[in-house]
Amino acid sequence: PGNCLVAPPSPCSRYSVFPGAPALTQFNTELSGYFQDRWLITQRVLLEAGLRQDWDQIERHPHFSPRLAATWVLDNSGNTKLSAGFGVFYDATAIFLIARPRAGTRIDYFFDENGHPAQDSNGVPIGPVLSSFTADVHHLQAPRVLNSSLALERKLPADMSPTWQGYSVG
Repeated sequence: PGNCLVAPPSPCSRYSVFPGAPALTQFNTELSGYFQDRWLITQRVLLEAGLRQDWDQIERHPHFSPRLAATWVLDNSGNTKLSAGFGVFYDATAIFLIARPRAGTRIDYFFDENGHPAQDSNGVPIGPVLSSFTADVHHLQAPRVLNSSLALERKLPADMSPTWQGYSVG
């Protein structure tokens, strides 16, 4: 605790200062909805489809995320099933992308393992390093992931059910 710059050795490896940083408040309202339906195509095939809709105050445009999953029971006893799924997923807008530029300039001071100001290989002090951030809030895009999965499950005696799963995220 306290100021890492006051007296060496410093207990810090990096000490950051935000000089003249204004008081900052940033809010983001997020709204989501999800619709899902399930169809028993045959006694052995189940199909589930869904659609999620997300909206947030920062981006101000909707994201639609379709989801589809199917399960196929492979044997008459119902003990072995194959499942597959696919979906589009959006993550929430990272509010720090909006807040960080409004926080002003950051100054970083670096210290070595002994608590002394860090130096490069030539003995030249490193820092202080001045950083500032910008964000084009009119062109932010939500992180998007396509996710697919495949699983095989077999029910064994004593209520054991080993599952072999594979995922693809891209």
